[in-house]
Amino acid sequence: MTSRPMSSPPPQLLRNFSSISNWDRVAENVSKYSWATLPIIFLASYIFQYLLPSTDGDTTSHPLPLSYKPLHDWLGWVYFLSWSLSFYPQLLLNFHRGTTVGLSPDYALYNVIGFACYSVFTCSLRWSDPIIKAYQNLHDGTSPLVSSQDILFALHAITLSVIGFLQIAYYDGVGFRGLQKPSRNCFVICCCVMSFATCYLILVVADGGNPGQKEGDDYQYLNYLSYIYSLSYIKIFITLIKYIPQALSNYRRQSTNGWNVWNVILDFSGGAFSIAQLIGDCEAKGNWEGLTGDLPKFGLGLISICFDVVFLMQHYVLYGGNEFGGNSDMMVEETSSISSDGRGRGSSSSEIRRGVYKYQT
Repeated sequence: MTSRPMSSPPPQLLRNFSSISNWDRVAENVSKYSWATLPIIFLASYIFQYLLPSTDGDTTSHPLPLSYKPLHDWLGWVYFLSWSLSFYPQLLLNFHRGTTVGLSPDYALYNVIGFACYSVFTCSLRWSDPIIKAYQNLHDGTSPLVSSQDILFALHAITLSVIGFLQIAYYDGVGFRGLQKPSRNCFVICCCVMSFATCYLILVVADGGNPGQKEGDDYQYLNYLSYIYSLSYIKIFITLIKYIPQALSNYRRQSTNGWNVWNVILDFSGGAFSIAQLIGDCEAKGNWEGLTGDLPKFGLGLISICFDVVFLMQHYVLYGGNEFGGNSDMMVEETSSISSDGRGRGSSSSEIRRGVYKYQT
């Protein structure tokens, strides 16, 4: 087994890789109809706002105006469907290719940690009466601007994030010898985040488990409201750094092969309409404390939009058409399985993936 520099992958590797990436060609044939995705989402959201009207804000001290409710519901369904559907192209691509090479394992692990924190935050502000009351006391009676779509998206996102990470573990491995093991920096950051969240929760419980600040105190941090806000800040931090490994992976490979661009297009749409709903709610209520009260939603949308612009530039401008990457100094490990008759009847899928991984990284 030898390694040698090459300007392009060896012919055998190209032949074998093409046999496990037929989905890429199928996706190209289907891509001409991709333009219909967003119009379908807009139409479906318009239908959902009538079939599934929400009760968001109906029982709060600052209810949403009836004239604004249809727009509130439509914006919520557009952002929910866009962000939710953004997970599926990559999961399907992984399944059909039988590999997750091209998808950053750091990005996948950050998603699991981040959306776990976001799910706890949104569900607590929606369903926990003591925490909701503590929030109202802190924001002059204003209720949290957590919509029904926020809850659905958070629970859906954590589920699919776990599935995505399990795909990496199943197809390519995340252990010591795995092709797709997370980086040391990612592992350290995730361990620190989980340790902080666990220790903070223990301190809150040990202090009596108060839902909010105690009467007479200007502010104190050992309560559940402060704890879930710390989880929301973790989510913002995770969102800020989770895109960086994928952007660097695309840069190092000089390619976006193995990574689905519709994930980004839908993510961009979800972020834009999520912010639009939050701003619309604040304007309709005449109270802009909702932006700071639901900072994770605003931060998620804004950060996602910024990085999505970077990814779209990489895919359509910088590295468009680079299937295997543009670095001629890459090393390829030829991993052909030679049969006893010496004719070499092909490579196993794991060996093919190993060769392509070494070439792309």
